[in-house]
Order: sequence, then C-alpha cells, then structure tokens
Amino acid sequence: MAPTVVTAESADSVPAVSRLARRLTVGFLPADRPVALTASGVLLTNRDFLKAVTRWYAAFSRAKAEGLLPRTALYSENTVDFAAAAFGAWRAGVETLLLADALPSTMTALADSGLIGMCALEAEAPGMPQIVPAAEADITDLPLTTDEPLPERHVLVSLLTSGSTGEPKRVPKRLDQLFLEVEGIDRALDEMGLGAETLPAAGRTPPVYATVTHQHIYGILWRMLWPLLGGGLLTAERLHFPEKLAAALAADDTAGGFMLVSSPAHLRRFDDPTLFAASFGRALMVSSSAGPLDDVGAGNAEAAFGQFPFEVFGTTETGGIARRQRSRAADGGIVTPAWRPMPGVEIGIVPDGRDTVTPLADLVRQGADFPVSGTIALRTRQLASNDFEAGSDLIRLESDARFTLCGRADRIVKVEGKRISLTQIEKVLEASPLVSRARALFFTGRRDEIAAAIELSDEGLRLLFAEGKNAVTSALRRALSESVEAVALPRRWRLTDKFPVNPQGKTTVSALTALFDLRLPEWHRDPEADQAADRAVFRTTLGRQLAWFNGHFPDLPILPGVAQITMASGLAKSEFGIDAPLTAVRQLKFKAITTPGMTMQLELVRRPDGGVRFTWIRLDKDNNKTVHSEGILTYGTQG
Repeated sequence: MAPTVVTAESADSVPAVSRLARRLTVGFLPADRPVALTASGVLLTNRDFLKAVTRWYAAFSRAKAEGLLPRTALYSENTVDFAAAAFGAWRAGVETLLLADALPSTMTALADSGLIGMCALEAEAPGMPQIVPAAEADITDLPLTTDEPLPERHVLVSLLTSGSTGEPKRVPKRLDQLFLEVEGIDRALDEMGLGAETLPAAGRTPPVYATVTHQHIYGILWRMLWPLLGGGLLTAERLHFPEKLAAALAADDTAGGFMLVSSPAHLRRFDDPTLFAASFGRALMVSSSAGPLDDVGAGNAEAAFGQFPFEVFGTTETGGIARRQRSRAADGGIVTPAWRPMPGVEIGIVPDGRDTVTPLADLVRQGADFPVSGTIALRTRQLASNDFEAGSDLIRLESDARFTLCGRADRIVKVEGKRISLTQIEKVLEASPLVSRARALFFTGRRDEIAAAIELSDEGLRLLFAEGKNAVTSALRRALSESVEAVALPRRWRLTDKFPVNPQGKTTVSALTALFDLRLPEWHRDPEADQAADRAVFRTTLGRQLAWFNGHFPDLPILPGVAQITMASGLAKSEFGIDAPLTAVRQLKFKAITTPGMTMQLELVRRPDGGVRFTWIRLDKDNNKTVHSEGILTYGTQG
C-alpha cells in the first residue's frame, strides 16, 4: 500500500479573505453574542467589543493623520483591553509592536531606536506620544462595523524575540500570516469537536483561560485571536499562579466547560492536583507550547485536568507547525507520539549530507528509505514566502509526515578545534536521576568553555543539601565522561531547583546566562521551610568568589547592604511575577554582618499592598537562626 503524502492546501482551498480579517464586518457575529469575560467576571457582548475597537480606531486614525510613524508599542496585562486596541490599530492601518515587558529600560531603548512612533495602554516611553481611546461621545458618527475586511496583506504586527542568540530582533508579520494560522488552529481543534463553529452549534462557548501572556506568538494566536473567531470567550486576566487559576476554575459556572492555554514551565508547577479537584474533568482542552514539555509537566496536567495537553511545536518566526498529544500505555506509562504537521503546514527536509530542500512528496516518489534524517524545512502560508524554508531543527522524518525532533542544527560549537554538540551534553545530563533539566551554554572570552545550568531533581536536591555542590557536579562529570570527550566537560556549573522563566513561560538564553553572574549566589528553595503562593524561602551558602565581596573589605570581606537588597528584590520579582521597578525600601534594618562561608536563608513574603517583606537569616550548623537584615520592598507606584 502506497504511503499517504501530506501536503499544504492548494491555493483553491485557502480562503481569499480569512475569517478574522472579516471580524469587524457587518454580521460576523450577532451584536448580543457574549465574546469576552472581564477580570471582574462581567460578560462583554460583541457590540461592547466593537465599540471599544472603534474608540481605538478613532484615536489611531487621528494620530496617523497627524503624521506620526504608524507603528505603536502595545502592552497590557489585560487581554480584552489589548485585543480592542490591536484591532483598532489594525483597522486604522497602524502596525502594533508586541513587547515582552514595558519596563522603563525597554521603553527607553525602543524610543531611542526609532522603531516606534507612539505608545498605547501600559507601554510608555519618554518623549513618545501616548495614544488613548477616543471618548464615546466622539465616535457617535462612526459605524461600529466595517464594509471592508482588515488589510491583512499588510505588515501590521511585529514581535520581538531573542531567538537562540539572546539578542532581541524584530519579527514582522502580515496579518494574514497570523489569521491563516488561526484557521489552521481551528481546523486542528475541529478534529477534536472544538472548532469555532462546532462549539456554538453544540450550545457551548467556553471561556479560554490562560497562564501565558498574549504578548508573544503563542499567546496572541491561542489566547486572543482564536476565541475571537466566536468559539470561545476571551478572558482578561493571566492566571499564572496555580492557586489563582484553581480559584478561577472552581468559580467558573459557564455551561460546557473551559479551555486552558498554558506552557511547560507553568504545567510543571501544577504538582498538587488537589488544588484543581473542584474543576477536574471540565477541561475541554489544555494546550502547551513555548518550550518542550516533559513527562512531569504532562503528568501534572493529566492529574489536574483529566487529560494530557495538546502540545504545539513552533517558533516566533514560523508560528505553530506541529502538534501531538500524549496517552497512557496499558502498563500505565506515558506514551509520547511523533509530531504531526498542523493543518496548512507542509514538511520537507534537508537530508544529511545535502544542502537543498527535498519535499516529502519527492522523497516518497524517489522511494527513499524512511525514516530520513536531516534539517526540517517548511512551506506554509504562515511564512512570508510561498517557498520551502529550511529551519534549524534536526528531525527524523517518516513517510506520513510525522517526525521526531533530534536537537538543533545550530547548537554545534568548537572548543579547542573540536566540534561539540551542546544537545548531546544536555541529553547525557538529563539521563541522570539527579537532573530534571539541563542546558549547556557556550561562553567565549579569554578561553572558550562549556557551562552547564542544572535544574535538580528531588534526588539531586537531597544530595546537594546532604553533601554539597561538589558531590553533585562530580557525579555529573563522571556520567558525562563516559559519553563525551574531556574537552566537552563543563568548566562552570550552576545548580538550581527551578529554571527562571519570563512572563511567556519561556526560559531564555539571557536568563540562563544570568545564572552565571558572579554577583549572584546559587539559591535553592529550602525543603525544610513552609512554602506558599505568597511566601518563598530560599537557602544558599555564600562563597568567597561572590563578586560582592571583592574589595568590601580587603582584609574582612562583608556582604554589602545594597547587595542584600538587590538579591532579595531580584528573587522577589522572579518568584512573584513582579514587572514593576523597585522604588523604595521601607523599615530597613541591618542587625549583623554577613561574611563568606555563612549558610543563609532568604525569606520573601508578598504583602496585600503588592510589596514584599524580605528577611536574611543565618543558619548555624545546628540550624539555629539569627536575623541579619530585613525590610519591605516597594514596587511601581505603591505608596
């Protein structure tokens, strides 16, 4: 029997105008259809949404007429507000630049770059015009709907991504690249009975909750744009803390269940399934993207929501290109299937030893010996070009277009003239029972060297606290030495109980690199302390190599007070998801000097007013405690 060849749609099967391009036109949805849920739980109708879009359209049209560069920085924690502003800008022909954050340093750099001509919502930059929606009284003469679709062939969205290098770059996209990808998402969901037309026909309009922000490609597609097709309710608030998500799901009384857009970093934290007991079994779909999902995160999702996540593989540049969903084997183990293309995506490959793309159909006709190994290539309407484009992922391709990932083609480095695979180092390390996740990095300077960032397993943490860091790294070096050359052994190690993640739920190269900052000790969540959503306790032993000790003082090194505040604030912002800058430290007290070799606890408690109380505590060999410093960190506009 001849193998099935999966190809992208022909030009005839792709709509001339996408459904989302017609989102603002007359009759797309009934005016009284609920389309969004505010943070306070109020349902907004399609008419409410169109009115909000029109107010933004009027404001952006006026700014454009005044000669401002038609590209706006757009940032908001509220997805409903963001969606209205984005569609208003697109209707006015203004490009929206999506930001990972709106920190002052980010906004100043954007303003200096000349990349934007205006700002809106929570994005503010010095000297840059701030656009606000027009008053309702000023739009009485404007129709809430349009006769023409949105100009989807224009570049009206740009995203900023760090990619594999850590350097931010702008990724421009035409609207149809996003809108046609949403069509593919809807077709994939429709295969599960969850399409934008299937759900309402069955009397369901589920709220689409999310742990991820809409400010990146995965979030804007799954959390914002797909619900606006009409199959689900857009929700305003990001629920990235397990306790907050559990409370929202327990309080949800929408008939027909809910959908959840999440990420591996968040799913790994949902390790207490009893939190979600009240909503268990009501999830129609849980999606996961923005990074690789391991069996721990997948198992957490199954225990919490009653199903394995619908996983999506892709990048900012390509969008989502493939999907899969795990299952349980007869013996209870987790079965991880190969990836299969999303609807509208055609897979090709640059076979090993060649430098040109071969479409899958050609491999089949040539009678290739499957599976074929090489570098992935894609052809899809989600890309700016209609031709195949080679990617950076190594795959093993089957004749039915399913494929297995085999690492990155761009993760080969040279050390002392030898080619070293960072992916291979990570695979060997992750095979150790001491390791949950590993990331190998390559540092250049006076000498080129490999470094390893390790997220320890429970067994690894037990060894660390019982015998120290050297016991852990020695065991990992021994494991590596059996598989890689000596020159590939990491010279620097950082051990942590959790990798840092950004608001998109991703662990970036820059965040991993920051772990090796000599100003920072290696913090580990204290297994003997009580932890909670608003309380975190960390432990570390301060090494003499800590940069803060240098010169302070030459004969008696002491940890400066500013270092204690800086480290406490950095951990607090990471732990509690605080984006605002530190503005003040209140009730600050220094009670004892802190010197190298001391084992310290750092206790952080989130206050109702948004501040964080920190306490530095010394632990002696018998675990007796002495407070060394304490204070309250104040962020943003807090009083």
